[in-house]
Amino acid sequence: IAQAVSGTGLVTMSNNLGRYYIAGEGGLPTQITLLPPVPTDGAIGTTVELTALLEGDSGSGFSPLGDQPVLFSIGQDFRLGWTEASGADEGKLTVEIPLTGSAPGTYDVFVSFPGTPEYDASSDASETFTVLAQDTSVTLVPEIAFANSLEPNVPIVAQLRGTVNSVPDTPLAE
Repeated sequence: IAQAVSGTGLVTMSNNLGRYYIAGEGGLPTQITLLPPVPTDGAIGTTVELTALLEGDSGSGFSPLGDQPVLFSIGQDFRLGWTEASGADEGKLTVEIPLTGSAPGTYDVFVSFPGTPEYDASSDASETFTVLAQDTSVTLVPEIAFANSLEPNVPIVAQLRGTVNSVPDTPLAE
């Protein structure tokens, strides 16, 4: 493992994701690439589809790496997936990330491979993504309620509506 302490007492540690480091050993180079089309924006509550290709250098050039973990993230939203193990899509994977944890703003689209004992870790963060706020509305049923005419057993319901996956006026909460 590797540990470091700053002058102010902050401590950090790296343990190679639980595999520990072996002195004098290094893995083979890898490269991971986001494949087009990479979306540039999306509204909170929608999903974003991202695709990547993971390749490793076995000494005779880069070739696809199958059955490997890859992490995608946009701000606080992330998904882990595994590359295709064989066939025409070997080394590729596509994930859908629900935009539920990031506030509106601009973030990097980040994809990373944590590495294995045989292959080094790699990452790509070449794209930016804008998380957009949702247009929402709140309706009350009944629309108007007077304190002097409200009976104890008459419910008042508030419904939050917005756009989900390009469908406007979708109930979000009640």
